[in-house]
Amino acid sequence: MHDSSRHAGFTLTEVLVALLLLATIAIGIAHLVSMAMLSLARARTDMVAVELARSRLDELLSLPWGYGAAHEPLARLDASTDLSFREPGAGGSGLFAPSGTLDANTPSFVDHLDAGGRWMGRDVGPPSGARFTRRWFVSPVTGRPDLLLVAVSVIDLRRELAPVVVATLRMRTSG
Repeated sequence: MHDSSRHAGFTLTEVLVALLLLATIAIGIAHLVSMAMLSLARARTDMVAVELARSRLDELLSLPWGYGAAHEPLARLDASTDLSFREPGAGGSGLFAPSGTLDANTPSFVDHLDAGGRWMGRDVGPPSGARFTRRWFVSPVTGRPDLLLVAVSVIDLRRELAPVVVATLRMRTSG
C-alpha cells in the first residue's frame, strides 16, 4: 500500500515559511512606497521654492533699468517700488538694496510665504505658519555701473531643503 497523505498538501512548516516570506516582501514594498512618497513631497517643496525665487526674480527684472530714448539720454530706473508687500507698491527703494539682504531679513527686502507659496507677511520675523522666507538683493556691479546683479534666496524654515538661490546679471538698455 501507498501512503498518499504525505503528498496531499503542504506541511505547516512550508505554509509558515511562505507566509514569512510574503510578510518580508510586503514590508519591503511598504518601505519603498513610503520612501517614494517622501521623495515626491520633498520634490514638490523644492519646486515651490524654486518657483518662488523665479517669480521674485521676474518681478525685479520687470522694474525699469535703462536709458531713455535717443532724445532722452538720462537713465531710467526704479527707486521707489517695494516688492515686500502682497502686491508691489510705492515706498521702497526699487533697484537699490543695502548689502547683506541675502544673509539677513531686512525690511523691504524680505517676505514670508506658506507651504503653497501664498504671501503671509513682510516682517523681519516670520509669522506662525510660514514655510519659506524669501530675500532679494539688487546692486550695480562694482566697476560696471550699467550692469546690475539681481539675486533671490528662498529659505525653507523647516530646514528640510537647502536654500534656493537664483541670480542673474542685467545690462542697462536704451529705449
